[in-house]
Amino acid sequence: MKLVNVTNSHSRLVLNQLENTDAHLVKVYTAGNTTIVYTEAPEHNEI
Repeated sequence: MKLVNVTNSHSRLVLNQLENTDAHLVKVYTAGNTTIVYTEAPEHNEI
């Protein structure tokens, strides 16, 4: 299964994550029917 970067299609989600968390990077991917949100913050990374 292939991951597809769909960050540009989820700009509201990305903006919300950046404004309301300590994240400085947010990327959104899809793999079939699954959506994956990857965030990077100064002290941790999350999927």
